[in-house]
Amino acid sequence: MKKKFIENNSGSAMIWAVLLMMLLSILALGSAFLIQFNNTQSIRSVNLVRSRYVAEAGIELAYGTLTSQSGSSYKMVIQTLNSSSLPRSHSEQVTVNGNVIGQFNATMEMDTSEPGLTWIVITSEGKLNNSNVTVKRIMKVNKDNIKDIRRDEEIN
Repeated sequence: MKKKFIENNSGSAMIWAVLLMMLLSILALGSAFLIQFNNTQSIRSVNLVRSRYVAEAGIELAYGTLTSQSGSSYKMVIQTLNSSSLPRSHSEQVTVNGNVIGQFNATMEMDTSEPGLTWIVITSEGKLNNSNVTVKRIMKVNKDNIKDIRRDEEIN
């Protein structure tokens, strides 16, 4: 009787089918996780680029204010910055096609930490609406030569 029970294979197909279904379920769950992770990273990447452009808008606005003066009159702008209380700050919402997508907070201050050089440091932090990605863009402009520029970036 015992020998007959061991030789009987009538239930093995059901066990193989269940094992195969478990394996396919594990592969499907793994694929779903990878797809969701990739989608989340893609959205973060798009928000990072958009935040970078919002922050860059603040940098360009401040730098445009410095360089819009013709000839040597930009030095009057710099002297005004020197004589007034610094840092100066400005916040503005960024609108695309009539929709507010985010805002930047820009500050302008003087940096005299390098011997013989004075930098006008423009810092702009861009943040999108409905996003936790913040990008801080930093531009240093040489006070004596506004074409001498250094740039940096921080991502939070």
